[in-house]
Amino acid sequence: MRWEFKINNPYESRRAEGERIRREYPDRCAVIVERAPNSRIADLPSKKYLVPNDLTVGQFYFLIRKRIQLRPEDALFFFVNNTIPSTSITMGELYQQHADEDKFLYVAYSDESVYANNTLSFHELPQETQLSIERKRLAGYCHKAYKKVNHTREETRETTVCQCENSFYVDTVRAFRDRPNASKKDDLNEVKRCNNLVVIHDSLQLAHKCILNSFYGYVMRRGARWYRMEMGGIVCTTGSTIIKRTRELVEQIGRPLELDTDGIWCVLPATFPENYELITRDPSRPKVVISYPYSLLNLIIKDHYTNDQ
Repeated sequence: MRWEFKINNPYESRRAEGERIRREYPDRCAVIVERAPNSRIADLPSKKYLVPNDLTVGQFYFLIRKRIQLRPEDALFFFVNNTIPSTSITMGELYQQHADEDKFLYVAYSDESVYANNTLSFHELPQETQLSIERKRLAGYCHKAYKKVNHTREETRETTVCQCENSFYVDTVRAFRDRPNASKKDDLNEVKRCNNLVVIHDSLQLAHKCILNSFYGYVMRRGARWYRMEMGGIVCTTGSTIIKRTRELVEQIGRPLELDTDGIWCVLPATFPENYELITRDPSRPKVVISYPYSLLNLIIKDHYTNDQ
């Protein structure tokens, strides 16, 4: 192999520099790392390295892989005097065995074994190199045999779901819902604090959505206490069915604009009642105003999706 370092620097200057490094840094060895011919790996920005003597060849593999930003599936081979060194020996031992006359250790690297007299078997290579070779060979075989590398398969499965109740979910939602309304008449500070928690209907709905979505994400997270794939599937199916039924109803009244997981944006006629006023017999609260569209949609949810067990 033609070394650029030897071509650009005469032997006398290389020998003097190598001896100076050995005197000033006795615990390190001077290593020249260059890319082998016909290698498809990127070239190193720097070819001269001072490597600690106790650093193993396997650790030096890792450093060079990071320096050239090599992908995990790409292989990397080191060659010293046309042989692949063992990853268990230290760089100091490798230097003592293969140092050149100019006191430098020359290491070539490539993405494949380019020398026939390789002294290492496959199981003696670094683990990352073994995995890279296996991935490369497997991908090549799949591409040749099946004309593709990845295979996506869809399966239809059935399962029996026990309708167990986790009161943690219901208790949390109820506590959040009742918190702005909970007030003590005798404690003015508590009344003021609770009044500050009162929000409008849309914001309250958005807050409920955040909590319920957090629950769903927790249920679908592996390792969670209540992880259940079936529960996540039921939530997705029920949600899509609800919003589909809502769209069909809104299309009979107005025009739907946007569908969301917990609501629908739509345009309703100007004559359609937005708020409905109820007269009560309670003198302290003679009138109750309800949102007619919200009540209509909530009634559908109650009639079709209530678990009566």
